[in-house]
Amino acid sequence: MRTYAVCLAVVASVVACSEPTGNGSATELSLVQHQIQWSHRDFHSYTFDLVEQQFGGTYNARVTVVNDVVTAAVDPLTGIASNAPVSWPTIDALFASARGAAGGKGLEVTLKFNDQLGYVSELDIDSSNPGGPYSAVVSNFHAL
Repeated sequence: MRTYAVCLAVVASVVACSEPTGNGSATELSLVQHQIQWSHRDFHSYTFDLVEQQFGGTYNARVTVVNDVVTAAVDPLTGIASNAPVSWPTIDALFASARGAAGGKGLEVTLKFNDQLGYVSELDIDSSNPGGPYSAVVSNFHAL
């Protein structure tokens, strides 16, 4: 019985982690917990500002998602359609990227989540792969 209580305490401390780092079970467990929280939302249309760093560049966009599909990405300062050479992710796509990286060898993953809705608010993947590191920061999230 004591072993069971100790195991529960360890699991609870891992699940409570809001900034998991690494590519081990703690990161994957926190990711699953927050993705479940996100999946229980009652809306599927939203906007958010996204700053992505990848392929040696930094890209900014206000992303609009309608029925879980990106419908627009505009420069948050000018409102002009973004011409960045990247495709813009939904929150679900950020979860997929985090899941893929969390199980990858040679990758260091750092995650932060929104406490209220559970979405990924920051994703950093440190990689020595030729594509280099990846970073995404979500802000100004609003349900439509």
